[in-house]
Amino acid sequence: MGEQTRDTNVNQSEVNEYHGFDTEASQNIQELAKTFTHDSVANSGDALQQFLTNMTNVPGINPYTEDVYSNDQLNPDSDDFNAKFWVKNLRKLYDSDPEYYKPSKLGIFISEAVNYFKKDNDSRYFDILKPMDGIMKPGELTVVLGRPGAGCSTLLKTLAAQPYGFHVATESKISYDGLTFKEIEKNYRGNVIYSAETDVHFPQLTAEFTTIIDQMLPFFVRHREVYEVREAPSRTYSWFAFITGQITSELPYQIVVGTLAYFCWYYPVGLYANAEPTDTVNSRGVLMWMLITAFFVFASTFGQLCISFNELIDNTGTLATTLFIFCLIFCGVLVAPENMPGFWIFVYRCSPLTYFIQGVLSTGLARNKVTCGAQELVTVHPSDGQTCSSFMDPFIDMAGGYYSVNDDGSCSFCAMDTTDQFLNSVHALYTERWRNFGIFISIIAINIVLATFFSWLARVPKGSRSKSKK
Repeated sequence: MGEQTRDTNVNQSEVNEYHGFDTEASQNIQELAKTFTHDSVANSGDALQQFLTNMTNVPGINPYTEDVYSNDQLNPDSDDFNAKFWVKNLRKLYDSDPEYYKPSKLGIFISEAVNYFKKDNDSRYFDILKPMDGIMKPGELTVVLGRPGAGCSTLLKTLAAQPYGFHVATESKISYDGLTFKEIEKNYRGNVIYSAETDVHFPQLTAEFTTIIDQMLPFFVRHREVYEVREAPSRTYSWFAFITGQITSELPYQIVVGTLAYFCWYYPVGLYANAEPTDTVNSRGVLMWMLITAFFVFASTFGQLCISFNELIDNTGTLATTLFIFCLIFCGVLVAPENMPGFWIFVYRCSPLTYFIQGVLSTGLARNKVTCGAQELVTVHPSDGQTCSSFMDPFIDMAGGYYSVNDDGSCSFCAMDTTDQFLNSVHALYTERWRNFGIFISIIAINIVLATFFSWLARVPKGSRSKSKK
């Protein structure tokens, strides 16, 4: 462990008076000091302790080490602990080694310099938040809901006076109980922390897709070499018989593997239970089996399409994986179609995974109730003179969800009431499940047609039909 400093240059007379420093603030600082000190001292042998004590010529006491116990004013367990003295000492510690505690703005100097020279260019800005008016009282819980890209994070960062990366219009009027936005930004800036929801983007699809293609390609290339070297010159059978035979010979294997995947996934996960309230377990189970097996067939035909005009297996695997990831990104799950630029809507409409994922989601989740866990509920306190019903019903009628009334009069709110509410947000409509399956089958047929065409275009000698002159 590095050498610890034992001397302090901070005296009680150096502590400036601050009239807003009340008893509650002092207690909060003392609890914070206890947390830091106890955690560090308890782990004095690990990297955290070494990191915090490895400083050059620090004149103040490090409040996170055992040296803090040499001064009662810095010891959070002492009755003589002085919160103002502790903060002053911490500030002196930071100022003592400017090379160690570099300002965070140095890391973004270049980007800030570029923005400085472009700050008068209005074309760099576009509106994220539309003009709005609102009042929030102290102690109120404010819930901000919206789709990805709706500007919820921007609104919260603006209220917390963290306008990094965006511009707050000069005509905007933001007041914090009499304090201006600039005063808040300079002296009382808040923190906004992003907490991602639990989300699943079918990560297993990429592994399944590449595995199916990688296993199929070597057989296809080996058979093609045999055909082009032996069967084609001897005219045992035509190129059309070869390519159609390669495609159809894979179908039984893919159907069997897809069936095994269906039974190993659909029933163990329990998706069939979502169909029990509507008594559609059998019909939805059959449709899900057809979708899963169709995906395996799609993977094989897509790989055959990519290898039909390629010579090397490595190039084909790279091309197929790249195109598949491209389809996955623009299938409407990672980014909602309404948030895509105009050009990429075309990719969204053409992506096979758009229709496959919508079909799987609507078949497996639709027409069922949603019950939030305790950690997913948001506690809302109605305004004075209002009940949960009068306070929450107008919002629920507009945005959906449900609530329950607690013993203290507060409301436990869940953002979703039915699975259809989630499905509508990703455009996976239950009424379009068969349409999505039909489009997905059509894409498989297109793969077969294109694989046949490119095989003829790239691999078949175009002069083979003309008879040689003797």
